[in-house]
Amino acid sequence: MALESVTNIDDLNASNPVVGDPVSEGDDHIRNIKTALTTDFPNISGVMSATHTELNALYGVTAGTVTASKGLVVDSSSKLNTLNVDNIDLDGNTISTTNTNGDLLIAPNGTGDVDFDACSIMLDTTQGIKDAGGDEYIIFTESSTPVNYIGVHSADSASGPSLAAEGSDSNINLNLIPKGTGKVDVQGGFMTSETATLSGAGAIPITGSIAEWTTTSTDAGTLVDGVEGQHLFIILKVDGGNGTLTPSNGGGYTTITFADAGDSVHLLFTNGNWYIVGQGGLTTGPLSA
Repeated sequence: MALESVTNIDDLNASNPVVGDPVSEGDDHIRNIKTALTTDFPNISGVMSATHTELNALYGVTAGTVTASKGLVVDSSSKLNTLNVDNIDLDGNTISTTNTNGDLLIAPNGTGDVDFDACSIMLDTTQGIKDAGGDEYIIFTESSTPVNYIGVHSADSASGPSLAAEGSDSNINLNLIPKGTGKVDVQGGFMTSETATLSGAGAIPITGSIAEWTTTSTDAGTLVDGVEGQHLFIILKVDGGNGTLTPSNGGGYTTITFADAGDSVHLLFTNGNWYIVGQGGLTTGPLSA
């Protein structure tokens, strides 16, 4: 008699029943099959549509580890160690592209934004922001040991936004460097709070908005061209003799004569000339055509 004791599928003996076994034991063999199936598949209450290939995709899977041609099973922390989606690879803290020179596009829907909440954006040196065609808007270059940087600040109503030099140093210049023979073109006017000085004859400085001139005798001063929209206030601070100013290009005049301490003139450089906007203390007819 060949009738095995069965609880699970692996208890079944494919050789049973053998030839010569009583027909009366046929129902026992059928019950063994039912017992094994219902014991090993207790939660199946409907049609199983998965193929053997699909079921085998879950065989040998380690939870949390992605394996080629296998199903995905997250670990106890609901995580996977890596994931490839088309040309995107997600691994640890890195999202990277796998196709050669592939761009990584983050495209919110509709009016949605890419929100970097409470964090900074880190770029490698000589990298920057480009337009859709790959042309540069801004390129960032890191110094060897950077401690100073540019701050960009918005403003409330009736106030202007600002571009500021910031960092750990106390006194920092803000450098605007044109390329080649190009100039810094400030549209809408040029203003600075810096005061520059000249003693004796020479070139009136135009690096600030105010130039204080101290004459030591009858001195001749020159004035080179400024930048479009630049304002310049020239004041005779100390009267050591008349000072005659001759600009490279005067708007409707040739010279301006400063005779007394306190004499001043307000100039605007536009259309290639220094034009007189206002004057003070020049009571002896300082403008000579």
